[in-house]
Amino acid sequence: QIPSTSLEIDGRPDPATEEYFDYTISVVYLSAATSVQKYIKTDLEIDVGASLKLFHKGYSGDFSGSASGVDADLGVLYRPYPDITLGLCQTNVVPMSLGGKLTWGNDVKESIPSVTKVGIAQTRDNLTVSFELRRRLAGAELPSTSHFGCDWRVNKFLSLRLGFDQSVDAREKDIYTNYLFGVGLHSFDGWHIDYAYHPYFEFGDTLTHYASISYYKEEPPVRLIQVDSPLDKTVTFKDTSIVAGRVEGIRTVKINGAPVTLTREGKFTLEVPLTQVKNAIVLDFVDEEGKTETQKLRILKKVGFPDVASTHFAFDDITSLATLGIIKGFPDGNFYPERELT
Repeated sequence: QIPSTSLEIDGRPDPATEEYFDYTISVVYLSAATSVQKYIKTDLEIDVGASLKLFHKGYSGDFSGSASGVDADLGVLYRPYPDITLGLCQTNVVPMSLGGKLTWGNDVKESIPSVTKVGIAQTRDNLTVSFELRRRLAGAELPSTSHFGCDWRVNKFLSLRLGFDQSVDAREKDIYTNYLFGVGLHSFDGWHIDYAYHPYFEFGDTLTHYASISYYKEEPPVRLIQVDSPLDKTVTFKDTSIVAGRVEGIRTVKINGAPVTLTREGKFTLEVPLTQVKNAIVLDFVDEEGKTETQKLRILKKVGFPDVASTHFAFDDITSLATLGIIKGFPDGNFYPERELT
C-alpha cells in the first residue's frame, strides 16, 4: 500500500490526514511489424513497426478512481552489419487533441508523455549487449536517462541477464540508477519462464520482482554456406585464385587461417596466391554458436611456357611433364619446342 498525507504549513506531513491506497496500471499492446525489403527494392535491412496501446490505471483504498485511454508507438530497426542492430522508437505519438490521453471518471484529461528512445545492440556468440538513451519530448528541462543490459544464453535451457536502469525524479531532477538482474528458463517444447529483479531506489529502496510465462517456438537459425569459386580440383595456369562466396548464419569466415571481411549480404571475396603444382585452400566457417565447419579446395597450378600455345600438338605433354618437374624450360622462361634436342 502507498501512504498519502496532507502537508502542514511548514511543509511537514500531517499524521492526522494519513491515508493508504493501492495503485495499479495495465497496458495492452496490439503490435505489428514488417521488413521494408518486402515493399522497396533495397539492400538495407530495415524493419518498421507500430503498437496500439490500451491503458488502464487506478487507485483503490481510502480513496479511489480509475482512468483509461489509448496511444501508439512507432519504431524502426536497422542492421548495418549481421551482428549489430540500431533502433529508434517514439512512444505515445498520438497528440492529446487526437485522442492520445487518459480520461478519469470525473472527466479529467491526462496527457501521456512521449519519449524518444535510441538504442544499439550487438550479438556475439551467445551474448547480446544493448544500450539505450531516452529523452522526453515534453519537459526538456528533465535530463536524459541511459539503460544498459546484457543477455547471456548459457545453453539451450538457461539465460542470465544483468543491467542497469535509470529514472528521473521529476521534482528534484535527480537521476537514480537501479541495478537489476534476471534469469530465463527454456524448454524444448516452447515454454519459457522469465524472472527479473528490479529495485527502485527513488521510492525508498522499493524492491520489485517480475515473472512471466510464455510459449513460443524458437525457429532454428538460418545457415547457408555457398562457395562460388574456385571449384575443388581446379586446374589453372594463373598465379592467383579468387575465393568468393556467400554465407548466412555465419559469424566468421577464415581463408587459410586469416579472417576475411563479410559484407552486409554475407558475401566474401579474397585473392589467394598460388604456388607451383599442388595448392590447398582451407575455408573455416564459424557459426553463431561457435561451431566450425571446414572446407578444403584443391587447386593444381600447371607450369606453362609463353611460346607453347594451347593449340600446339604437344601442349598437354609439355605442360604435364613440366608440372611434374621432369622437364624444364630455358632461363628466359621459354621452352622453344621447335628446337632440336642435344
